Amino acid sequence: MKGQQSVVAIMILVAGITGFGAIMSSDEKIVAEIEHNTGDFNTVARTKLKVEGFESRAPKEVNFTVNNISVTATDWRGEPPGVDEAKSSYLVELSNVLNKQFSVLGCSGPSVESVELGDSLTEYKVDLTGESITCVSEATEVSLPTDLGDSFTVDHPKNRYVSALNYSSNYSRNLMNRLDEKEFSAKGSKETKSCAYEEGIDIYEGHTPRKYAEEEAKEEAKSKIKSEVRKNASKEFSNGNELTNDWIDENDAKNSLSVSIKGSCMSWERSSSDYTCLEGSDDEFSGTKYSRNCTLQLEEASISYSITNNENKITTTKGEVNPDFKWNYTYVD
Repeated sequence: MKGQQSVVAIMILVAGITGFGAIMSSDEKIVAEIEHNTGDFNTVARTKLKVEGFESRAPKEVNFTVNNISVTATDWRGEPPGVDEAKSSYLVELSNVLNKQFSVLGCSGPSVESVELGDSLTEYKVDLTGESITCVSEATEVSLPTDLGDSFTVDHPKNRYVSALNYSSNYSRNLMNRLDEKEFSAKGSKETKSCAYEEGIDIYEGHTPRKYAEEEAKEEAKSKIKSEVRKNASKEFSNGNELTNDWIDENDAKNSLSVSIKGSCMSWERSSSDYTCLEGSDDEFSGTKYSRNCTLQLEEASISYSITNNENKITTTKGEVNPDFKWNYTYVD
């Protein structure tokens, strides 16, 4: 048994010496650190592994994060930003998410200072706040630089999000101008009847006869305005050269278009008249006929649509392949 234990001890010692020599010969950058921290080789080795992992992982994180942000629904409300402002907001959000992705477990490393977009609209330059990774133990602190330096560039040619961002920003602003030129109001009407004993009962889909007439008149007016807003939103997809893009199918955008509106009845016409229930039978009851007319004014219109990248496939961390770029624009009158 003693002989076996000695062999094991020797094998471990040789393995340790071999690993130490391999690190020294593979990278001269850390020779000084090893000489300075001879008593804490484990921290040196751990820092070296963190550096190699960061160099490999950081560019991949940019690619994956670009994809994931691209398929997050973007909302414009009231005053859509111009293209430059929209890009700037996108890059700030990208930087914030990448900062979380770049964290080095158990050690400290570079954080993202900013992300710039190249002329190709698919090239991302990531500026870092530093270029070293530092690991600390009770005995020492080891800091090693990465080959990435203080910035690196990733080209993601399959990503078309920024082009879609241009399309969406221009579309929303053009649509806002189009809707501003119009007055959206419509009239809806509804008539209901009830016998006296039904007057306070919810006999119309959870409403009393009087309330049901009012709700239906309002919904009819809203439906007319909604149809008119949708017609204008659909026309705007093909209006303006700045919206032209060889991989964006306008028909797809139109097919995915949905509109919902909010509005108030600016005026009501209400009338009531006597109504005879069960006319012609032996038992006749008095009742009431309600007529309601609502003239409704548009207050807010929510327009949603999506764009699909038909040329290149992208995959998100959820495993979605080529999900839609989803956009929501809310027009406020």
